[in-house]
Amino acid sequence: MVVPVPLTVPVTVKVLFPPVTVPSLDEARTYIDSIDFTQIIGKMVERDGWLRSDARRCCELYRRYLFLRRKYSHDHKLPPSKEIEKVLHYPILDTKKYRRDCDAIFGEYHDHYPYFGFDDLTEHGDLSEAFETTKIFFSEGFNGEHIYKVKNIYSKIAKFIKSFC
Repeated sequence: MVVPVPLTVPVTVKVLFPPVTVPSLDEARTYIDSIDFTQIIGKMVERDGWLRSDARRCCELYRRYLFLRRKYSHDHKLPPSKEIEKVLHYPILDTKKYRRDCDAIFGEYHDHYPYFGFDDLTEHGDLSEAFETTKIFFSEGFNGEHIYKVKNIYSKIAKFIKSFC
């Protein structure tokens, strides 16, 4: 029989990561309100053919969505609208800034899982139900505003017309 020997030698543990500090909701809100979307809007307009007004509006919806994610994501799955998801992909590609934003808003990296409702663990109905929750929180949190207001149809028309010029 092997008997464990108690450790009597002092052990030094090196901490690889600093302790996580979760910002208050007010701190997160202040940070979210300060995010500069100028480069993202420029890329949406110049590379992807969005109208500047649609790109600005979608970035504002994304800003509000970030706040809802910070406020409710520990208790609820909050899938974004299609417009917000399109905007979400731009900051994720700027990995350093996205990591910094996540730390300042959530206190940790916030993963994006695009397969919710389409994977083996969830169904499309789960996604629809969760999106209903997103819409309710959005409406309650932002004076009855709808989360899926921007259709970006004019941007697609403008891109089509540009292709002939």
